[in-house]
Amino acid sequence: MHQPKFSKRALGLLTASLIALSACPALAEYPERPIHLIVGAAAGDNSDIFARLLADKMTKSLGQPVVVENKPGAGGALSGSSVAGAAADGYTLLYGNMSSLVVAPQVMTATYDATKAFTPIAKTQQGASILVAHRDLPVSNATELVEYAKKNPDQVLAAVNALGSTAHLAMELIQVKSGAKFATIPYKGTSAATQAVVTGESGITITGILLAKPHIDSGDLKPIAIYGASASDHFPGVRTIADELSIPELDQDFWFGVVGPAGLEPAVVEKLAASIHGAMQSPDLQEMVEKNGQRYVASTPAEMGQEIAKQWADFGTIIRERGIKVE
Repeated sequence: MHQPKFSKRALGLLTASLIALSACPALAEYPERPIHLIVGAAAGDNSDIFARLLADKMTKSLGQPVVVENKPGAGGALSGSSVAGAAADGYTLLYGNMSSLVVAPQVMTATYDATKAFTPIAKTQQGASILVAHRDLPVSNATELVEYAKKNPDQVLAAVNALGSTAHLAMELIQVKSGAKFATIPYKGTSAATQAVVTGESGITITGILLAKPHIDSGDLKPIAIYGASASDHFPGVRTIADELSIPELDQDFWFGVVGPAGLEPAVVEKLAASIHGAMQSPDLQEMVEKNGQRYVASTPAEMGQEIAKQWADFGTIIRERGIKVE
């Protein structure tokens, strides 16, 4: 019987191909072992609670445990680094958000570029924020705020939840694009920054819509503009910052989602995305999303990747221009 002959190079390539194929989870019954979902927040945080609910739903649809691991620190960049350096086999994933994936790596000392280090899988939820002012600040919209800040440079105290946060960068973008000049005051978290404006310790802040609503209803805060891709049903007539001040970089919602290391097999991405989208149909996850003033948007991996790339570039520009670094 005639035996085919192979050159050493051909045999080497064939062997390498067989090894690669045998190691490819897309060609096996993926997943075959537990999946680790890394979360850049402490246990008990809203993101952690949501991730655990999501992991439970994914466990049921994938047939293998999806185990949440908390790796808080560096604004989420620590968790991002751990996943960026993981094997691209579908067993280490990251539940992150716009701040931890797009902003934190650029304002802190991170060793990865989110546009290259990750494979986008699926967004889970997104929502707008709101720019509010203390009741005594003599402005009622974004245009009036800019004009007032131009006439009174550094007199408007802008409370931000943290230096290098998306709220901080949005405030910086408003100043760069409009010529206004605020005095930035960092606080420890969104609630603290919001309370500072309620009491009059600071003049303006960007905060959660549902967090601000009771204070707006009571008259302690004034709604100035929506920081998001569209107006809010909670405050009809309040325009977005992007629309009113013509700042397209702020035409975006704050989002959360799941990514994996760069190089994930398309079949693995497809299976994970289907599991996530299926999980997001569950009543308890939908209820949590709505309670946080957000909504579920079924984006594709490609759409998520395009959004990450655009925001990486937009925020990267303002970070470099303003020399923003957080140690």
